[in-house]
Amino acid sequence: MMALTALLPLGFLFVILIGIPLCVGICVYRDAKARGMEPVLWTLVAVLVPSFIGLIVYLIVRSSHTASVCAHCGAAVQDSFVCCPSCGAKLKYTCPACGKPVDDDWKLCAHCGAELDADRPRTVVRREAGSLKWLWIVLIGIALVFVALILLAMLNYTTAFHQGMTTAVIDIA
Repeated sequence: MMALTALLPLGFLFVILIGIPLCVGICVYRDAKARGMEPVLWTLVAVLVPSFIGLIVYLIVRSSHTASVCAHCGAAVQDSFVCCPSCGAKLKYTCPACGKPVDDDWKLCAHCGAELDADRPRTVVRREAGSLKWLWIVLIGIALVFVALILLAMLNYTTAFHQGMTTAVIDIA
């Protein structure tokens, strides 16, 4: 029972120093990659900046990045791209009147007011990047491990306390 007590601090240390940053890093990497952001950079920021400040900054910045993909090849593209860097497909139509780029969902050109063809096919598909639902599942799992370690420590302490009391009662008798 004493060896188990010696391992409890190591379990806490492992969960705090390795488990939580590893889970946060995996979640941020996958989410940043799905959103077309720089995954390695954001993973390093989220994991290495202390007190979860890096993770908070990432969560604020990520909200402005939606994942868009080319309708032709499925490659990740940014809203500012005019053509797909992977397949070269045109990502923005141009207004027939003024020649300026227009978005897929526009009915009128914002630059000159000309009516746009409503039947034109979509060039960019916006998809919602994966939610961080599984991050919450992992964090809840880590919290449950914490609770289990604390309960185990309390059980070990009370067992040792009662054994000590039994020994004290026998010594008195």
